[in-house]
Parts: sequence; structure tokens; C-alpha cells
Amino acid sequence: RDMERMVFETGKPNVNTERYTDPSGIEHTMSTKKAVFDDGSGNRYLVGTIRDITELEDTKRALEGRTHDLGERVKELRSLFALSNLVVQNEFDVPATLQAAAELIPPAFQSPDITVGRIVFDGATYTSDGFRETPRVLSSDMIVDGVVRGRIEAFLVLEDPDDPLDDIPPESTAGFLNEEQDLLDEFARRLGLALTRLNAHRALGDSEKRLRSNLLRTV
Repeated sequence: RDMERMVFETGKPNVNTERYTDPSGIEHTMSTKKAVFDDGSGNRYLVGTIRDITELEDTKRALEGRTHDLGERVKELRSLFALSNLVVQNEFDVPATLQAAAELIPPAFQSPDITVGRIVFDGATYTSDGFRETPRVLSSDMIVDGVVRGRIEAFLVLEDPDDPLDDIPPESTAGFLNEEQDLLDEFARRLGLALTRLNAHRALGDSEKRLRSNLLRTV
């Protein structure tokens, strides 16, 4: 009644969206509009209309979901592009490459503000800024020359005691997207390939040095 009085006094329409479940149990989204109608003779009436906008709202939610998913995929592609760039730039500096790669992990994830990254390789550890180990972790092995030499990890750091994830067992991967495990696997794969190529390059260099040394001895 108060809303109707306000609409009548101000002349400003009021539009409201409500959820309604029909007798068969199907839920609908209803749009209600209340407005003042003037018949031109000085008579003013309060008119109400109701529309079922269920299909429209469902389409809107689906579009928003797809837009969000597309944004996540773009973010992942950017992170992989950045990873490829730093591998090229720091090809012969393994610690610099792995440290920079660890810093790329949080921005690539859905919730970068509560995500931290760690890379462990040959006993050395490289972490993103503000790193803290927690029970909520995704992990992927780094394979170099067919051997597991380390791992790359992403952790969720929850600070809010009211976070709904706190009600889920710590060993669960809740809070992570399935695609984020795929992304971490791709990070590990690309780093493993880069380090394998580096080992091959070094082995080739060592072989050339030995060959030169042997040739010099025969001269």
C-alpha cells in the first residue's frame, strides 16, 4: 500500500521482479509494474501490469554465464602467452623463469586475490607474492626428459571465517574450476618442455666442446 501511495503521489512508475512457483511446482520470474494513468480529464488511476519474464531472465543468466566463462578463457590464454614469452626471454636462466612463472599463477585463476602459487623444482622453491600453504591445493607434476623433477601448485588462501568454502572438507578442490586444473597441467607441461629443450641445448653444447677438445688434441 505504501508503494502504491508513493507511485500515485509522485507519478513515478515502480517496477519489481519477483519469483513465483505455480501449482505444478514450476518456478517463474514475474515483472510487476505500477504506474499512474491520466485519462486527460483530470482523472488519475493506478494501473498495474504483470509479465512473465522467465524466458528472458533465463536467457540473460545464460548469456552472463557464457560471458564470464569467455572472460576466464581469455585470462587463461593471456597467462599461457605470458608464460611462453618469459620462457623465451629467460631461456638460460632457470631460477628467473620459474620465479616469474610462479608469479603468473594467481592472475590466471578465477579468484586471484585469494590464490597463491608455488613451483618446486630439483629441491628449489619459487613462490608468488604473499605465499602461504593451505590445505586447498591443485597440483601438477613437472616432467623433464621423462622424469618428474618437480611440481607446480595453486593454493586458495581463505581469510573470511564466514566463507562458505570453510564448510567443505579441506582436501576438496572446491573453489577451483575444473578448467583451472587443466590450466595448471598446461603450465607444468610447457615448463617441462622448456626445461627439456634447455637440457638438450646444454647437452649439445657440452658435446661440441668435447668434440673441439678432441680435435685440438689430435692436431
